Amino acid sequence: MTITTFERTSLWTSTLALRSDADPDTKAREELRTAFSRFRERAAAIGAEIARDLPDFTVHDVTHLDSLWTMAEITAGADFPLTPTEAFVLGGAFLIHDLGMGLAAYPEGVAALHRDKAWSDAVAALLRRKLDRVPTPEEIAFPPPDIEKEAIGETLRNLHARHAAHLALISWHDPTSRTAYHLIESPELRELFGATIGRIAYSHWWSVPALREKFSATLGAPTWCPKEWTVDALKLACVLRVADASHIDARRAPGFLRALRKPRGIGDEHWKFQQKLHQPQQRDHRLIYTTGSPFRLNDAPAWWLCLDTLKMIDGELRHVDTLLADTGRRRLQARGVAGVDDPLRLTDYIPTEGWVPVDTRVRVSDVPSLVERLGGEQLYGNDPTVPLRELIQNASDAVRARRLLEDRSKDWGEIVVRLGSDATGPWLEVEDSGLGMSIHVLTGPLLDFGTSYWESALMRQESPGLLAKGFNPTGRFGIGFFSVFMWGSHVRVTTRRPEEAQKDTRVLEFSTGLLTRPILRPAEEEERLKDGGTKVRVWLKTDPAASGGLLEKWGERLWSLERLCAWLCPALDVHLIVEGDEHKRTRVVAASDWVTLPADELIERLYEPGVDDANSAKFRANLIFYAANLRLLRNSSNEIVGRVAVFFSRPGALLGDSHAGAVTIGGLRATELNLIGVLTGRPVTAARSVAIPIVENSTIAQWASDQARLIALNHPQKDEDLYHLTHVVYTCGGDAANLPIGRGRDGWLTAEDIALWTDVHEVLLVDTMIGMSVHDVTKVRLDANVIATTSSDVVVLMGDAYRPKSWPDWHASTAQDDWLFRFQTPEGAVIKALARAWSTSVKAILDVSQLGDDALREKGTRRVGTLKGKVVAEFVKVIRNPANCHEPSSQRGHQNKPNKIARVR
Repeated sequence: MTITTFERTSLWTSTLALRSDADPDTKAREELRTAFSRFRERAAAIGAEIARDLPDFTVHDVTHLDSLWTMAEITAGADFPLTPTEAFVLGGAFLIHDLGMGLAAYPEGVAALHRDKAWSDAVAALLRRKLDRVPTPEEIAFPPPDIEKEAIGETLRNLHARHAAHLALISWHDPTSRTAYHLIESPELRELFGATIGRIAYSHWWSVPALREKFSATLGAPTWCPKEWTVDALKLACVLRVADASHIDARRAPGFLRALRKPRGIGDEHWKFQQKLHQPQQRDHRLIYTTGSPFRLNDAPAWWLCLDTLKMIDGELRHVDTLLADTGRRRLQARGVAGVDDPLRLTDYIPTEGWVPVDTRVRVSDVPSLVERLGGEQLYGNDPTVPLRELIQNASDAVRARRLLEDRSKDWGEIVVRLGSDATGPWLEVEDSGLGMSIHVLTGPLLDFGTSYWESALMRQESPGLLAKGFNPTGRFGIGFFSVFMWGSHVRVTTRRPEEAQKDTRVLEFSTGLLTRPILRPAEEEERLKDGGTKVRVWLKTDPAASGGLLEKWGERLWSLERLCAWLCPALDVHLIVEGDEHKRTRVVAASDWVTLPADELIERLYEPGVDDANSAKFRANLIFYAANLRLLRNSSNEIVGRVAVFFSRPGALLGDSHAGAVTIGGLRATELNLIGVLTGRPVTAARSVAIPIVENSTIAQWASDQARLIALNHPQKDEDLYHLTHVVYTCGGDAANLPIGRGRDGWLTAEDIALWTDVHEVLLVDTMIGMSVHDVTKVRLDANVIATTSSDVVVLMGDAYRPKSWPDWHASTAQDDWLFRFQTPEGAVIKALARAWSTSVKAILDVSQLGDDALREKGTRRVGTLKGKVVAEFVKVIRNPANCHEPSSQRGHQNKPNKIARVR
């Protein structure tokens, strides 16, 4: 019998191999070994098909699967403890972790990909790149062959890890006999270990912290095995991820196969460097990769890709080592990769010839031109407050980071904004007491357009433990700093790390924007920072009080710097101070004070009146009245995610006014909100000008119901304003039982009023948002069986870029056939109230009524009332009492139309 490579590893021989000595567990060991052998045969058949779908990828067939045993032995150590059941589970995870890279792993083939959202996303992205525009739904549904082929590969890559979770459990059927085949033949073993094998296989794409969250318990031994044969899934997941990541030698990229497949682009560079590498060695807890031939000049891209890959492996090993040590488990022998800290050091193991690997990556030099080509004002808009927002955001991230690293209180630290002038001209300065920047940051991520320091390996090296403490930066795109050049070309950055001495303060100065190289120099004595932190000063090309300046508001009105900073940063969790003449300091925002600030003071911060002073005064009074209902919102994790009250400003009523509500990102204003107060959000765009609230739907729905009760208690009369508020309540998913949900002949109606319509057997609903406006409804004398209401939702998020979508998005979790009622609207509430009146179900009413497309297909109108003696007719929805109907709505004839009708003007 031929011995395969994996059967020579100590991890196999010590667990599942046939033993020559007396083995009391022979039967159990034999069952696992035989099952694994059949498992491997079938996985090999699927793995052999991967190259057909992804020819540019390195080898993913059974040779790679077998080699993982060797890599596990190298990285974990020859004496790494495994039970036989762990060897079976680990081996199974080796077999299936990458099988999803081929269509053969999907019993339904490409049809299974087409049903997944990842497929349409891939097609749309590829088409956008090809067409340089947004593709149409038809183009996405029927892509050309070249796009479809590329999308298959991209979707397989995106889904393969997730699909691995199911591979040990699903079956393939013979098309003729319909015989079912599984990777694990034994139903018992499949039941015992299939799900665990799948989750471990899936985990190779999870983050390392996620392993600890999702693999908490050790599985006990099967009843037919010794009790010691337990399965530690966390340990096995760690072994799998490092074994897979570190397998990058010539076994995965044979030269002859490269010649046959002719991989393209980055795929070819992967083949090129991997085919040169020998198997790694493990020495002094480091993996050492070597090559027998140097990388020549035309191999330079492959060498750099090799370095990047080795850095990735080094990171995996370090993170896994930390996790195993923190959880008290046996650490792996390999805990890093030799030479990856410096390109020149790596040449000791992977040499170059004819060139020197000095990191000379190209930086973006002409950022204004680049930003203009990428969008310019289309990215940021013509808004002079953007640089101030970005500077404060960067400063707040730095303060939060230092708080966590130094275990300081949640309100420690401050940001100071100053406005002044000198012989050069007016300037604005933002200073923080945060983390400061090292020379590596000043010359690296800060100048690397599109690279965020907070997402970099450098941050982890300089601030170890920061991520583990839950640091969540607002800045993630690496472009915010460059917005300062919208203000002017002369910029000075002064900074030092807290652990450094004052004399180590550094200055990076841009004299002519990014047209020339900035100068890095030691700070003069008077420039030195007394504490760690950063100070950025920008000399303004436009006077802040001039047209187009920072403090221009509208007309001849100007912001004060204090007012602007408070309005821009309403929910900042860092003290924000404006320093004026004679160093007078005004705290405009206290850290997280929005949570407890008196309602009128929060309104003062959020709301900026428009040009109509008289109208604004009335609006402000209305705001303060409803601001008494401000309530805190918490997510299921008890995190405060908002403080809001229901409010609604009718379209056109307050032209020029800002709103008294905002969605914030990192405490800074992003999107106007048609409520009173603050909701915390996440960015939709890199410009962070639009945000989606992070509050959970269930939380916002309960809050809306509570608001309805408060409004009804404090505003007992039923009027038009309450109807608008009802609309907001339902849009937010709440129950507005005590508020008006429509208007009838005798005025505004609540659900309780409509529930008394027991003798009305046909009700006509006219939409106040489509047919008649609310003002029209109050002029018309409605017929006794007519209710004016609406099935539309209110725009709660006011950012223009987000208007095509609604928030909260109840549609996503609602069945299509009854969305009207489960997606809260006044009209849905009306029909529910009629169901109560008629002692029937909503479904029964639907079966005999004319709603939606049924009503529109009539192409006609019905009488709804009179206006000045003339009949008024509108398109209506006909709601019928099932007790008085004997045929479905689809068979009911059209109603006669009135001869004389008047459209409401």
